[in-house]
Amino acid sequence: MYLCKTNTEDNYLYLYFDGFFSGEEMKKAVDDSLLQAEKLEKEYVIINNISKLHMTDLQALKEFKRIMRQAEADKVTKVIRIIGENLAKVQLEDISYDITYKIMEVKTESEAFKLIGKTQI
Repeated sequence: MYLCKTNTEDNYLYLYFDGFFSGEEMKKAVDDSLLQAEKLEKEYVIINNISKLHMTDLQALKEFKRIMRQAEADKVTKVIRIIGENLAKVQLEDISYDITYKIMEVKTESEAFKLIGKTQI
């Protein structure tokens, strides 16, 4: 399952991934995320909930890297990754080595929203 919400007032993008994603499924999710991100001003924040994302295949990781690159181009100020106890975070750490924006990891959604001064989506 994939969910993407934008908050233009507070200038953030919320992404939620649950389960295993094939390359094609991740491509669709990333395409939609990039389209939604166009609604935001540059230097937005991304809250990326991967707490239920399963380890995924190489093609899906390549697609995920696309959104990371676009976030870099959009001068995202930070990415807050909700990781819970997820092992997929290791895969994302592996493809994040050359990203220049700040990535913060938290365990819960409430911790993520506290970091941007909000209580919920």
